[in-house]
Amino acid sequence: MSDSLILENESSGCFDVEAQQSLLHDHSTTTTLRLPEADTTATTFMSDSGTVSAALDISADPTDEDILLSAHDSASDEHQNNVDLQQIQRNNITEIVKNKDLQGLHDIGGVRGAAEALKLIYKTGFLVAKTSPHASPANYVKLWNQRGRLEHWLKKLESSWQSRGRKIQVLVVREGHDQFVHEIDLQVGDVAFLRKGDRVPADGLYITGQALELEGSIKSTAIDEQNPFLFYGRRVVNGDAWMLVTSAGMDTVWGEMMSQAVQYADNKCKFETYLHKLNNCIHISGLLISILIIIVLFLRYTAGKLDDERRFRPDTKGEPTPVRTIVDVFKGIVTGSRGTVRVLTTLLSLSLLGVMEGMAFVIAVAAIIWSRRTLAHRATERDYQTCLKMACVTTICTDKFGGLTEHEQEIDKFYVGEEFISESSVVSSNVLEGLSDGIGTLFLINPSACESEFVPLVLWAEAKLGMKRESVIQQCEMIEHSGCNPLQECCRVLIVKNGNRYLHCKGPPEDLLSSCSYHYDIDGQIRVLDEIKRRMLAQAIGYMEDEAGKVIAYACKCVTESDQASVEPNNLILLALISLKETTREDTRRAVLTLLEGGIRTILASGDDIAVLRTIGEDCGLLTPNSEDLVLTAEEFRGWTEEEKTEKVEKIRIMGNCLSSDKILLIKCLQEKDQVVALLAQQTIDAPALKQANIGLTYGTWSSEIARECCDISIWDSNCFGFLVNVVENGRCFQDNIRNFIQLELIITISSSLINFTATVILGDAPITAVQLFWLNLVVAFAGGLAVLTGPPTKMLMTRLLPVKSSATARLISKAMWRNIAVQASYQTTIFVTLQHKGHTILGTRGGHLKALIYNGLFLCQMFNKFIAREPEKKNIFSGLFQYYNRWFWVGVVVFLVCQAVYAMAETVLGSSPRLNMKLWGVCILVGLVSWVLDWAGKSLSNFAAKRAAANDSTDL
Repeated sequence: MSDSLILENESSGCFDVEAQQSLLHDHSTTTTLRLPEADTTATTFMSDSGTVSAALDISADPTDEDILLSAHDSASDEHQNNVDLQQIQRNNITEIVKNKDLQGLHDIGGVRGAAEALKLIYKTGFLVAKTSPHASPANYVKLWNQRGRLEHWLKKLESSWQSRGRKIQVLVVREGHDQFVHEIDLQVGDVAFLRKGDRVPADGLYITGQALELEGSIKSTAIDEQNPFLFYGRRVVNGDAWMLVTSAGMDTVWGEMMSQAVQYADNKCKFETYLHKLNNCIHISGLLISILIIIVLFLRYTAGKLDDERRFRPDTKGEPTPVRTIVDVFKGIVTGSRGTVRVLTTLLSLSLLGVMEGMAFVIAVAAIIWSRRTLAHRATERDYQTCLKMACVTTICTDKFGGLTEHEQEIDKFYVGEEFISESSVVSSNVLEGLSDGIGTLFLINPSACESEFVPLVLWAEAKLGMKRESVIQQCEMIEHSGCNPLQECCRVLIVKNGNRYLHCKGPPEDLLSSCSYHYDIDGQIRVLDEIKRRMLAQAIGYMEDEAGKVIAYACKCVTESDQASVEPNNLILLALISLKETTREDTRRAVLTLLEGGIRTILASGDDIAVLRTIGEDCGLLTPNSEDLVLTAEEFRGWTEEEKTEKVEKIRIMGNCLSSDKILLIKCLQEKDQVVALLAQQTIDAPALKQANIGLTYGTWSSEIARECCDISIWDSNCFGFLVNVVENGRCFQDNIRNFIQLELIITISSSLINFTATVILGDAPITAVQLFWLNLVVAFAGGLAVLTGPPTKMLMTRLLPVKSSATARLISKAMWRNIAVQASYQTTIFVTLQHKGHTILGTRGGHLKALIYNGLFLCQMFNKFIAREPEKKNIFSGLFQYYNRWFWVGVVVFLVCQAVYAMAETVLGSSPRLNMKLWGVCILVGLVSWVLDWAGKSLSNFAAKRAAANDSTDL
């Protein structure tokens, strides 16, 4: 047996004002399939301009129905057994669709068998009771939230689904009645109607109608009785048909891929993880130092050592007993010695209010500033650390857009009604049909239009609108025309289609709008073009011209043969505005080569054929001559063994006939090879791949809402790959600056800890107070961050800095940084502990003046270390220092000195520290200047040792 469905559509006209209110077809179609033994349920769909009648035969076999009815009337346990059996069958149907198992579908009776099973489930009430919690994305999100995974992201995604799902309505047959339901409210067992331009709202099976062509699918593949499997997210480019919903919401294939990808949402670049680990290490080190000092103080106390400059040590009342020893000792230390209390307070403040707290805050603020500076007016980000993460990228996977195209121009923006159309937008089929006819008149005027400058426009109309050259030529007959180039003049074409006459006009929007009295909205409704709408259109046109420079307006109207006045170009209905932009292919080529020089490979993964992609790859620099670059289809890639994937995946440059699942597989293979992958995509079906990638990128107005919700950066800049080069350069510069800042912070952390620890061990007292140490950390963090973290990017960064991979072998702190830290920390510890111990002999001063000297000298050493931190590897630390782009460094230095002067004056006024004379200030400055000399000496010795080692290696060879 076969299915039976009768579709009838009567339409009186296509483009007059009264006839354009239909939400269904704008052309007449009748498809009849008869079932002689079927019980039919007639359903009628009404619209303003036509009627659609459907008779669906989805009844069960009489024997099966008798069994179910008897089970319903029998005991409840038998009823539950039947329900469970139906649920198992439903699960089988879902698996058949997901696996595209055509043989399995035939085994259960084809689409009819699936419809029967789902209808029986619905009749028993099981669908509402068991599957409705999974029918909508919102409910699925709640289940995930109960598991406690990624609640914040899922709530945002839920909001996006809810917003989009409430905007889009689907015509369905439910319980024998036709109705429009929101996409988010679709249920298993619904029979949904798909029109040209609609997005497939769920997973399901093709029932009957015209063969469907879907956007992004392999061109040779059509959806019909031989290939009935439909999946959520694809846009219908051509054809009208009915589908049976077998899974909806997050139970779809797209939903399963998304849920799997969500598990990897925190599998991001590891640079921020390194910072967190460094933070933990410093805190643990501070705690260990505190414990060591307590132990040292305990040993000094038990040995009877003098604890401070007053030669005072804590005493207990009588001899300690074994039980009370520890309690009495600690009580005596805390209550008996102001010097020891100062030591403990200082070290505890170091561990609890340590430098890394300010460091993390300063880095976060600097990251936000860098992100705003990099993305301003060119992109939007969802995470302020995205630019930092882009510096770690090693591979960029992209589709065929953003300059990677075979043509000199491409469609930039598409405006209908009152909004720019994105990949998520659903435009009424009559608007798409009218626009296709308007663009297709190129074939009637110039049969060689496929060789003209409007080839990108034609290809876009074929891919996005479902326009077919053969259909336009067969269905439309041109009566007359005027004008040929819509970029320069208004072109008018009078055609006959299906016995009706239509006047199509296209040209510069400023000229054409004066002839328009109405406009279409995205629902296909005709609205009056009033002054408010004209101002909105003028703003949209100005924006499109600023971005692209070339804008074409399309309008039409239905005319009568008897009324010659109707042929005049007035009272037109505006269809759409379309902007074309230059693809900047040469800029894209340079950007791809620049990324390659910086260690970032670009992989073109698209649904197009290999021949087209290979041409793009050769023109845009993706393929290197005489290299091992691989060009293959997704089917070949899927056929590789795991060993072949591991061995060859890094050689792939182009992958054609690629589905979203293939992109996810490619990304996983690259990540297993320790690659950091960024994915550039636009469509909703690519949302799981965007979440799977380390960094998700969307591009242009055509990106869908869900894709933008799942990405890290939405790019609006026309030169996409040039912008990516800029982001990577700035990200690597910021990473370099963070390393320099870490060097500065580690020097002050290690040196201050060692100074206090060593002085406490030797003398029983720390030269730096808690307040002084806190102020020093605060000023170094903020003023030092201003000076070091604002360093501008240089062209050398793309080639000098290799990407930081996510492996454990990648180093946050280089050998050169450890050398600088060791030299400076050792010097500062040695000089200031020596001054603390022998300062009265060397300088002839002691007490408060000596401690003030140590603190101010340590403070100035950090100022001189700022210059060293600029160039961790070069001996010339003043390179480019006096250029304008380094102005913020000098601002940071000035702020640093002002803060120190203010603090020194405050200590003098409060009497907590004596004023230093000019001689002692000179000593402080001299101690700081020696830091530069030691830095130069350390780098010179290191370079000499490296050259000697290289010479020895060459001699051995």
